[in-house]
Amino acid sequence: MSFLKRCTLFLLCVFLIAAVYTDLTKGSLPTTPENNETNTNYTAKQLKVQQGETVLSIIEKINPTLTKVSVDNFIKDFQVLNAEADPFHLQVDRYYYFPVYE
Repeated sequence: MSFLKRCTLFLLCVFLIAAVYTDLTKGSLPTTPENNETNTNYTAKQLKVQQGETVLSIIEKINPTLTKVSVDNFIKDFQVLNAEADPFHLQVDRYYYFPVYE
């Protein structure tokens, strides 16, 4: 192999190793903050759950313009307001507190 081909191959290997190292240590994808505190101010509203409703459907109904709060925050806020309730298995005709975001 000629000298020029060996140098090119060596430089490509160095760049590949550097790229893999950077990707594994720092990452290459943009990260979002884990703590989505875009809108943590809310008040509680007590509602009776009807057949077929979920936590997400009720929160979307009482907060129609809400777009900046994640589903994880909905669930966490619901659990804070209803410590004994399972947000994934709501009971029909039972009253729960739901967050109304400001």
